[in-house]
Amino acid sequence: MYCPKCGMEAPDNSVNCPTCGYKLKEDYKEEKEEDVFETNETKPDNNYVSASNDRVANKVFAFIGFGTGIFSLVFCWVPFMFFSGIIGMIFGKLGSRDNSKKQFGRRGFIMSMVALIIDVIITVVWIICVVILAEEASQNGWPWE
Repeated sequence: MYCPKCGMEAPDNSVNCPTCGYKLKEDYKEEKEEDVFETNETKPDNNYVSASNDRVANKVFAFIGFGTGIFSLVFCWVPFMFFSGIIGMIFGKLGSRDNSKKQFGRRGFIMSMVALIIDVIITVVWIICVVILAEEASQNGWPWE
């Protein structure tokens, strides 16, 4: 059985979704009386623990992606800082898998992508300026000498 709200897989005998808590079944008491002799209901559900851990990890990834996106935008004017943009894009994409922090991770991804593009342009311009200056200095000497 899959939850209609978040899409995560839930055990067939569960009342609420283990991921988001959405109520899956209304008349639980009637089913409980029919399934008195089943022993599977008393076993702990390990899927709930792994889904909970995945949600926590996705939230952490979303926050890291958002923070790295802000850092990338602030320092995008520094040449060769595009690695922070790449890291922010990775964590933003990983963080956007969780429904509760999807916008947070997506914003981190977009900020990191914009910062990456700006920083690559600035790095290329900087390299071109250094090459031109070095070539001119090798022919005529340094202008400040």
